[in-house]
Amino acid sequence: MRVMRIKGWSFWGLLLLLFASVIAAGGCGGSDSANAPGDLENFKVEQTITSSDWDARIQEMYAQLAASNSGANAEGWSEVFKRLGAMESVAHLTDYCDGGLSSIKLEYWTKNAKGDLVQATAALFIPNSSRTAYKAPIIAIQHPTEVMRKNSPSKMVNYPWYNITDAAQAQMHLAATIARCGYIVVLPDYLGMGDNTDVHPYCHELLADSVSDAITAAIALVKDFKGTNSALPAGWDEKKIMLMGYSEGAYASMIAAKKMQAEKKLPVTAVAALDGPYSLSGTMRGVMLTAGKEFTSPYFLPYFMNAYDAVYGASIPEVKFDFTVRNDSPKYADYPAELRKMMDGSHTDAEINSLMKDAFADYHGPRTIFSQKFLALLQDESGVVTQTMKKNNSFYNWAPLMPVKMYHHVSDDLVPRKNMDEAQAAFLAAGAAQKDIITEPFDGYVEIGSSIHEKAFLIAFLRAVYWLDNYGYGGRFKE
Repeated sequence: MRVMRIKGWSFWGLLLLLFASVIAAGGCGGSDSANAPGDLENFKVEQTITSSDWDARIQEMYAQLAASNSGANAEGWSEVFKRLGAMESVAHLTDYCDGGLSSIKLEYWTKNAKGDLVQATAALFIPNSSRTAYKAPIIAIQHPTEVMRKNSPSKMVNYPWYNITDAAQAQMHLAATIARCGYIVVLPDYLGMGDNTDVHPYCHELLADSVSDAITAAIALVKDFKGTNSALPAGWDEKKIMLMGYSEGAYASMIAAKKMQAEKKLPVTAVAALDGPYSLSGTMRGVMLTAGKEFTSPYFLPYFMNAYDAVYGASIPEVKFDFTVRNDSPKYADYPAELRKMMDGSHTDAEINSLMKDAFADYHGPRTIFSQKFLALLQDESGVVTQTMKKNNSFYNWAPLMPVKMYHHVSDDLVPRKNMDEAQAAFLAAGAAQKDIITEPFDGYVEIGSSIHEKAFLIAFLRAVYWLDNYGYGGRFKE
């Protein structure tokens, strides 16, 4: 195992926190028989953010938020300001992070869809105290759907400044704020993101491996981490690991909790899942079949099908990309190939959307790209396609033994609230304790992004942090 320690600069600095890390990974392919899933391969301290740096920039964030508000949706912005302010107060009144916040790029081993051992990457924040050593809970934050490799957490962990009106950057700022309140924060990139170039297993149970293995590697690092500038880095409170995530990150958090519960190697204290696509074979299949021209994020569909081809294509020909995607576009000789190229981590969701909408004169929604044969299979509830999706529902064959709280915007226009309702019903039917399966529909949002799904992110995220802190420190944040 190679371990790099590189001294960074200072701590409280970042505001819209850590974005763009460029440390070369140890490669993303090729199995190493000396390693096992969850083994730590490398880490690099990208920077240590001092309290003076952070304080100098925090006011800029509030000014940026105020400018973004411009009077629109004042109630939603008011909630964001109050919750962020409460977290900042806790950070300032405690010694958890007065010795600096170490922002780290982590490289670890995990398995891909073929079962090969490969390297993956993650971001990690470790708070350092100048006065006392303490044990900190771990919060693993799983990021929302992302198609741009540069927006992976490990590639943003060294970013000097963040734009809180951008979801990927805002999540990094929020993650650092959480760490400053006394948490060790792990942000897995997932396979296909960060330095790994496998096909991203979008909304597939394989995401659980990326998450649990990243946590295992982070724990190994924390146990040996010496900190910087003579500060005392937090150790791990071995009874507390919490998971949270938005959209695909909510799905990944649930799938990871399911895996960790089954394996009994890592404790799961609580899970906060936010506006996630839990019901692939139910609600989300309905979106695939019925979403119209007005649906703002059709790119999720080829992203999903490309993933399932990578995992199942060799054994289930009905999900092979060349079968699922029609090839009669008058503009492209091989439309499936053109579309697949767009999912290499270097193209934006807008570019993928454009290629979907412009390829066919009869575009009437995401399903326009499907071949007629595949469309017929997708409509069959008992067929192989739907059943394959069913096995990847985040609630499939699982009764959580830990508290799971699901937040969902009542008017989510991309990932409908019914996902939450189906998950709740499935968990209770499987025997989960009613007190452990909690739902919170909400209607707050801020004017960031083009869809309600995007606009609901900050509200849901901050509410979830408040809830999780009840398990981490007894609930310190006051609105």
